Amino acid sequence: MIARKQGLGWRQRSKLGSLLVLALLSVIAPHRASAGSFVYVTNTQGGTVSVIDSATNTVKTTISIGGDLLGIAISPDGKSAYVGGRQGTVSVIDTDTNAVTASISDGSEPRAIVFTPNGAFAYVTDQGLNVVSVIDTATKTVVGPPIPVGNTPAAVAITPDGAFVFVVNNCGDGPCFSSAGTVSIIDTSSNLVIDTVPIGYFPDGIAITPNGGFVYVANQCADSSCSGGSVSVINTDTQTVTQTIPIIGQFDSQFVTIAPDNKLGYVANTCGNAPPPCPSSGGAVSVIDLKTNSVVGSPISVGAFPGELGVTPDGTLLYVVNQGQTTSGANGSVSVIATETNEVITTITVGVHPAFLAIIAPTPTPAPTPTPTPTPTATPTPVQVTLKIEPASLKFPETTVGTSSKPKSVKVSNPKGNRKHLGLPVVIEMISGNSGVFTETHTCPPTLERGAVCSVTVTFTPSEAAMQFGTLVITDNANRSPQTVPLRGKGK
Repeated sequence: MIARKQGLGWRQRSKLGSLLVLALLSVIAPHRASAGSFVYVTNTQGGTVSVIDSATNTVKTTISIGGDLLGIAISPDGKSAYVGGRQGTVSVIDTDTNAVTASISDGSEPRAIVFTPNGAFAYVTDQGLNVVSVIDTATKTVVGPPIPVGNTPAAVAITPDGAFVFVVNNCGDGPCFSSAGTVSIIDTSSNLVIDTVPIGYFPDGIAITPNGGFVYVANQCADSSCSGGSVSVINTDTQTVTQTIPIIGQFDSQFVTIAPDNKLGYVANTCGNAPPPCPSSGGAVSVIDLKTNSVVGSPISVGAFPGELGVTPDGTLLYVVNQGQTTSGANGSVSVIATETNEVITTITVGVHPAFLAIIAPTPTPAPTPTPTPTPTATPTPVQVTLKIEPASLKFPETTVGTSSKPKSVKVSNPKGNRKHLGLPVVIEMISGNSGVFTETHTCPPTLERGAVCSVTVTFTPSEAAMQFGTLVITDNANRSPQTVPLRGKGK
């Protein structure tokens, strides 16, 4: 048995008085943020989170949580950061004030977290119980039964349309150190595992391309002899491994991230060019060309025992956590790499044994859009009513570029109510479409009475031979506003 450093990947293995107002928008386009993002870094042994301002590359503040912290994720609206921990809780940080506002009891060892695109739910891996739990972000409680997955579930990612969650299982379906890893695929409409994909040994990090076509999983060992790292590439349509990329000359390929432009991937190699046990001299980052799925250029030297890494939304900077010596109690660091030159431009000192990070962008100023003439209505007041939207997502079949698919419908239901909640009519304030890839029409009347139903019809017209995504947005003054319906379709 090879002796290994007790880092994050290996350590886990050792153990209505008013009216409802509704608005439908056919597509939300992704935003690209300018410089000035914030990088949140969990310091696992220090029980703190360091917040780095990317405009100055300095630590803006340090948030104290306590305990032994693990993974961190930012909500889609950028307002919250969820932090896992070995104490069996998920802490919630308000990113405006950087204060801890809630602590959610969640199993034994919540490690990695991912939000649904609409921000309504967070999926959390539990390495202690070998399950994935689901948190309702509105009530900040765990909902439904835990979802059984493979042994030692580590990283987690979700497709851009929110339809599938991919869970990396360090130890696959057998004992650790002797079984290849696996990826469990969860259908979010049922919260059931629908498939399990075998990959390399001791997989850990995972990333999904921005276009949703492929999943990249970093394997610390390409084979049982651990002769080097590798990256497994999974096609999200066929849910099979289509290629394995060898990270030649590098060891413990533990984390992976994808650039926003979908052209390059970056892999953190914890041991660098030396086999385990890892040297303390430093690790390295390998760069993958996603068009050829091959490593390009020379490895980028970073600090000791690199952990999670991420690219700023504008694609200009790559941040890499350096865990440092885990037994010395010394502070770790974050290497900042300019993606244009692949050179480290600065190193930022953070807390003790940092391991995970998440990047939040400043809220962009939306581009002006034509404003439809609204139907006059009374000013709505928030009410405790929930619309029923079915189905939860739409997936269109392969469609020839420039032609339109058969339409699919989304049903919007206004509940009848009951003795306690009598139900209220819904006033349709505006319905707005666009001429993009996904377009919508509707049958909703000016007023949707309680107990009434209307439908929104969506058509897919691909603009390129690739997987494309959109979102139908329902904005109102009810619970969970805005409600969203993820859209996906592939052009051919």
